[in-house]
Amino acid sequence: AGLINLVTLDLDDTSITGSLEYLANITKLQFLSLRFCSDICGSTESLSKLKELREIRLTSCRMITGDLSDVAKLEKLTHLDLSFKEKVTGEVRTSDVLSLSDHTLEQRSIPVQSTTSGHIRRGSVVPMMKITGDLAELASLKNLEELALGHCKRLSGDMRSLRKLPKLKLLYLSGCTRVVAAMSETAVDNWEEARPDCKLYV
Repeated sequence: AGLINLVTLDLDDTSITGSLEYLANITKLQFLSLRFCSDICGSTESLSKLKELREIRLTSCRMITGDLSDVAKLEKLTHLDLSFKEKVTGEVRTSDVLSLSDHTLEQRSIPVQSTTSGHIRRGSVVPMMKITGDLAELASLKNLEELALGHCKRLSGDMRSLRKLPKLKLLYLSGCTRVVAAMSETAVDNWEEARPDCKLYV
């Protein structure tokens, strides 16, 4: 009963198990972070009625399924991370990982290659996140500041559908094979010209 009034749930990198469905009634929840909790399962549909959510961070929760439409009506959402990433030593945010230089990464002995596009090192096997849907589903999230969907290989759509999100500062689509395959160099150039305030990683 005490969980009903919970506002923040941060269990990053723990051995917690269970399903997202157990969170479905915590309607006051604003911040949810379960990064690197590899034993968490369930569907993002369980979060669809949590209208107070501002941040959802499910980085590398590879057993979680769902569709972008599940979170498309969470109008207060500012940060959404459904991507796969390697663990980084120390406590860092998504934007911190993506902005690290090669030199800094080497110093920290992180097993990824950081480039301006944020790709994982060539030759490594990168697990696929199981999230589906079209990028256009998120076009109504006007408060979104960071969107990380790296290695959600089942996603489709045109990144240009997100170009009018006024507060977006970071868009991470590296490893989204269907989305990236549909892009042209012109599309990337046009994005950078139209949205110089938003870092794009593909």
